[in-house]
Amino acid sequence: RLNNEQEEILDAINLSANMLLSVVNNVLDFSKLEEDRLRLEHSTFAPRRIIEETTKGLQIQAFRKNLQLVSNIGFKNDVVVEGDPFRLKQILVNLIGNAIKFTASGSVTVQADVQQSDGRVILKVAVTDTGIGIDQKHLRHIFDEFTQVSSHRDSLTREEGTGLGLAIVKKLIDLHGGELEVESTPEKGSAFRFRIPYYTVANDPAAREPEIASRAIPHSTRILLVDDNNLNRRLLEMILQGLHASFLSATNGKEALHLLKENKVDIILTDIQMPEMDGLEATRQIREFNPTIPIIAQTAYALPDERKRAIESGCDAYLTKPINITVLYKTIQQLM
Repeated sequence: RLNNEQEEILDAINLSANMLLSVVNNVLDFSKLEEDRLRLEHSTFAPRRIIEETTKGLQIQAFRKNLQLVSNIGFKNDVVVEGDPFRLKQILVNLIGNAIKFTASGSVTVQADVQQSDGRVILKVAVTDTGIGIDQKHLRHIFDEFTQVSSHRDSLTREEGTGLGLAIVKKLIDLHGGELEVESTPEKGSAFRFRIPYYTVANDPAAREPEIASRAIPHSTRILLVDDNNLNRRLLEMILQGLHASFLSATNGKEALHLLKENKVDIILTDIQMPEMDGLEATRQIREFNPTIPIIAQTAYALPDERKRAIESGCDAYLTKPINITVLYKTIQQLM
């Protein structure tokens, strides 16, 4: 159990880690968008929950700069749509994060509403700040990749970043068939407004993620965990304990094969890059005597070729590190 101060520190650590990860993900996503390889997922979700979660996650950044981060959402959680919740969150993180980054005092406001149109829900969001603003002559360049536009106070306002955030936002909104517009006045602030059309669906309980505490795998389930990195392996052991799963641990493919021949296992979660015998070779050998056991590959290399190699070797699923608990839970459920 954590006290309030410990929870705030833990939230800050988690947010910082996610922000660092987002830099890497932005580069990877931009590469996919440039090559027309990024595809939107389709699941049911409540847009209000996504907006609330994102705003809450960025509060620590606003707090550090003594800014007010306010959200005004004009609809309830019973508005459920079909679309890609992760990409909506990515758009919001980039827009709100930018607003905080380039605002020295005052506030950042997130306003959201929905409009029904021809069986669709149009999500309308505006992110407004009281920041440095952008000169009109620079507005047309703000969505260019690897670009931060200059200002007359450039030496004071230049911020760290990849210069990809707004380029990705624009491409993602275009991919949704949506619209994005910006208004800005130097020294007074900026307003980014976007509209995304979603298909509406009946209120679906699946749109709400179950709490971690309520997630559980049948107690009889035994998972073989294979990873040569002690920290990664310990983290996964803690996650599996939280899911009430029993498990065995191995540090490489050879150990995994030995344990598998000596013990009954229901599912395998294996790293790919390991000494002595990597995860792909271990998978190929496992398939020779057990063609049906579910095998989940996990790796830090989030590249299409790596995924293809894993599937061709006999893996049933492929997860990228750092492992997302929700994704791991759902993957195990599907494979079981």
